[in-house]
Amino acid sequence: MFWVGLDLHKRHITACALDDGGRIVAEHRRLPPDVPALVGWLQGLGGPVTVAMEATLYWAWLHDQLTGAGIGPVAAHPYQVKLIWQARCKTDPIDARKLGELLRTNLLPTVWVRARVRPLGRR
Repeated sequence: MFWVGLDLHKRHITACALDDGGRIVAEHRRLPPDVPALVGWLQGLGGPVTVAMEATLYWAWLHDQLTGAGIGPVAAHPYQVKLIWQARCKTDPIDARKLGELLRTNLLPTVWVRARVRPLGRR
């Protein structure tokens, strides 16, 4: 199993993938905010993946797209994550790793995400 933390921005995504032991197995600092590129990177890890991202400005579209691609996304509560993990040095790679580590250790404070169902016959 791989545990992936994503730090989302308007123009790029920073990702950090951890194995069950907490070792970094892959990092990417400037993934484009493009679902096929991200899904390709996640599938390239070679195993089941769970993804954590903070529920901030740009998270909902990605959550829906990853769910549709069969990848398990989890939305983290940003304020509670900040309270749990007070880092002196705050960078995008550190934030991505922090989310992956909290997810891996089952300490990630999550938000409830309403399932979005399309009416039948619409695409």
